[in-house]
Amino acid sequence: MRVEVDQSGRIEETNKPTVVAFSNNIQFSIYVSAFEKRKILGELRGRKPKWSRTTINVFVFLVLLVILLEKYVKKELLVYIDKEYPGYEAIIKNRLLTFLNRKSQRVTVGQINFVSVGKKSPAHSLAITVYRSRKKSDKILTSGEILRYFK
Repeated sequence: MRVEVDQSGRIEETNKPTVVAFSNNIQFSIYVSAFEKRKILGELRGRKPKWSRTTINVFVFLVLLVILLEKYVKKELLVYIDKEYPGYEAIIKNRLLTFLNRKSQRVTVGQINFVSVGKKSPAHSLAITVYRSRKKSDKILTSGEILRYFK
């Protein structure tokens, strides 16, 4: 089975919420408010002073992917993630596999792919619908739920 993943509201846009969603035969979305994002980014800038803002944004996106996919990834599932942070796909893929395999998922390199999902994707439709508050998110995340992934 194939699922596509898309994001609406970039992490670095701290005046807007972020929604990350996947969709195909099954759908799931997570929501992070602008307030919670500001708390997360502020905390990480203090904890990781050597990290650039882009690096922090990429790792927050990575954690959102882990939270989104951890209960749904199975060995027969192919995941196609929209290219949100070009040039960082290898880092995201490597860390995503590490996190998911720690949770006793058996995910292989070939199951995670980066593509341009496009506006006609069901994942984009779900993400933008939740982002525009036309549909409720399946899970609303707090800063604590995200920050626990950072040591």
